[in-house]
Amino acid sequence: MQVQLFGAFRDLETSGKCEILYQVGQSAQEIKALIFEVLKNESSIDLEALMKISVLASENQIYNDDDIPTHFESLAILPPVCGG
Repeated sequence: MQVQLFGAFRDLETSGKCEILYQVGQSAQEIKALIFEVLKNESSIDLEALMKISVLASENQIYNDDDIPTHFESLAILPPVCGG
């Protein structure tokens, strides 16, 4: 499955996407761990710290780490942002 990347994550992959091997029933935290494994070799930033403060989201919901995402068309990893 493809995961959309935003913010600092997008800087790690020019396509703005990464491919993970998602299995139904995995928690948001488990999916974030899969994303980490894909991106860790591309990172010059503290990716582990960034993952801890980022959230997984679908097109209409933001997931807590213990949530199990269901009924989604796509997922994205969203880092914290500043601005107005």
